[in-house]
Amino acid sequence: EKWDGATGARAHWTLAMKLHVSAMGFYRDADVQLNSNGRDWNGICLELLAAVVVGRQTHEAEAWLARARVAQCEEKFGDAVAASDKAFRALQECKQASSELEAWSLYYAELDSRAKKMIAETRRDNECVYFQK
Repeated sequence: EKWDGATGARAHWTLAMKLHVSAMGFYRDADVQLNSNGRDWNGICLELLAAVVVGRQTHEAEAWLARARVAQCEEKFGDAVAASDKAFRALQECKQASSELEAWSLYYAELDSRAKKMIAETRRDNECVYFQK
């Protein structure tokens, strides 16, 4: 079966969303491991702790941005707005940790920019649909 543009885009973003959710789970499990058994935080490298936070939150944000794209493909513009907002909120939780390394800081800035653009785009789409009704 040949996919049309919308079907192909929806499949692409659905796969991206699932991959980021899986990666987020990996970092969530790492966080649980680090927090288990009353660990001595003095023995754990700050960079490792930051890596877990940045990994978990950026993959969560990427998953929500992909979910917003899926919702756009399905013309569920209210869902797209909600997913975009959740992506932005997920990023806020790793803002400080992302400053630990320059590469993380650059990735955070790029992802933050995409999240803000997606919020603006999905809100505009939602308003257009609302006023068309």
